[in-house]
Amino acid sequence: MTGIRMSFFVAGACITMAAAAAPAGAAAVSAPGSALTLAAPAVTAKIPVLKSTATAGYISEKHGIKSVSATFEVPKIASCTSGQNAGMGPVVILAGSGYFVGAGAEAECQAGTLSYMVAINHNGAETHPLSVAARNEISVDITIRSKSVLVKIENLSTKKTVSQSVAKGKVTDVELGDDSLTQGGHQVAIPRFTSHQFTHVKINGKVLKDAAPLLDEELVRGKTILIKPGAIRSGDAFVMDFEHAT
Repeated sequence: MTGIRMSFFVAGACITMAAAAAPAGAAAVSAPGSALTLAAPAVTAKIPVLKSTATAGYISEKHGIKSVSATFEVPKIASCTSGQNAGMGPVVILAGSGYFVGAGAEAECQAGTLSYMVAINHNGAETHPLSVAARNEISVDITIRSKSVLVKIENLSTKKTVSQSVAKGKVTDVELGDDSLTQGGHQVAIPRFTSHQFTHVKINGKVLKDAAPLLDEELVRGKTILIKPGAIRSGDAFVMDFEHAT
């Protein structure tokens, strides 16, 4: 797709957000631009659920984020027609006020043509340094160093690796899951795709379940859930479930 990129930064949102007020019994809604003030949940507490129009997955605001790593399967787009313009992609996102680094894969359908590629987005500047295939296993490792941030992506299925060093900024949030895509500043449709899993998810070397406070985020259009994460399994794994196409 011409000009396609991750949607989160382009949409002007920041992962740091508070749950907006909601009626009793209703899920909270993401409110871009405000600060998250949730306390770390108890071990037995249910992870709060947010609704987003851009991303789905798990958000961590663990203090002092220095590194994040995860392995995921590239989802396969199950339907791609000649009149369709759609896409999505599994990503690892680090963000703070005015700062964003996203690394992962993009699955795209344009006019009946499918494409799969690696994507690295730093403050809106996106590169696609490696083509991949559906079902490939991808490892992403992002490390905050003294003067820069190192992004490393390895296709475990083909043994090909790419890395990129980008400027450092203040990071307060990590998001792991699926991102919608944009073209010309507008989000493209979510296609039907295969549900896929994230594994070996670690933040600062510790498994995801220990990266409290955590938020569970669902991607929605109105009241319709399009993508949502499954429960965290074995402390460091979860499945991203397709629910509905647009």
